[in-house]
Amino acid sequence: MEKEILSRLYETTNGRKPTKEYNNLNKELQKVKEEFLKEVGEDKRAELEHLTDIIYEMNSILGKEDFCNGFSTAVRLYIESTYNNDKGDDQE
Repeated sequence: MEKEILSRLYETTNGRKPTKEYNNLNKELQKVKEEFLKEVGEDKRAELEHLTDIIYEMNSILGKEDFCNGFSTAVRLYIESTYNNDKGDDQE
């Protein structure tokens, strides 16, 4: 059941549109990359794209790890609160 919930939540967040802030930063990145290529030479484009891909993959991994940690915390808190509520009902 947890795996199904996690998959559903991941699909929901994975399919979301980037924020305006993200889009602005991405435009800035593209601008800086082009300026950098003018300085070092167009022949370095493939290397720069490879480095950019690695950075994006690293950020993707961090995002997935953050999601899993957040989901785990939410489940733990839910279980703890449910247990504490049930425990409180028993004492009445």
